[in-house]
Amino acid sequence: MNLDKAQELADAHWSYVENLLRAHNVYEEDIKIAKFNYISAFMHGWKHALEDSPDVYYQGVVKVGGTD
Repeated sequence: MNLDKAQELADAHWSYVENLLRAHNVYEEDIKIAKFNYISAFMHGWKHALEDSPDVYYQGVVKVGGTD
């Protein structure tokens, strides 16, 4: 799985969180800050997961078990 797919997942997960924040009337400025932090942390964690997995390596495209 490549990093573009990880970004798609981060965006989809953020959409869910954003809806929760809006349902609780969180201020727009706070939502913007949370979005930056949430997506940044998601991608950061994703990259660490790749580094830590013995079955995954990264060279522009992430390959798992020898497949794209």
